[in-house]
Amino acid sequence: MIFIPLFFASIGLNMTLDGALDNLPLILIFTLIAILSKFLPGKLVSQYFGLPKNQANIVGSGMIARGEVALILVQTGLTKSIISHDLYVQLIIVVILTTVLTPFMLNYYIKSRIIYPAFFILQIICQ
Repeated sequence: MIFIPLFFASIGLNMTLDGALDNLPLILIFTLIAILSKFLPGKLVSQYFGLPKNQANIVGSGMIARGEVALILVQTGLTKSIISHDLYVQLIIVVILTTVLTPFMLNYYIKSRIIYPAFFILQIICQ
């Protein structure tokens, strides 16, 4: 448990924001790909197992914030000189964007369902 904050601190120490937004179109494309590649499998698998469309959207939205694996891969790519420092910074921004966007998507789908999140969790567990 003590190493988790150290890991995130090491990610931040490797970042310099000089020219971070120089390639904004690439950042936006990567963000869209990251969102879709996490949202769609979560949604489709949930629907396959019988969840209604809106509940499946909630599950898919909840999967978007999984950025820790991407952080590990990006950090490894930088230390092994597989990716450049500029690409490293851009990918970290993508991870931050997907993490920040997730609560808004969850809020949208949960409010459109008009249920309380605790009830939703209980409903899934009891099925």
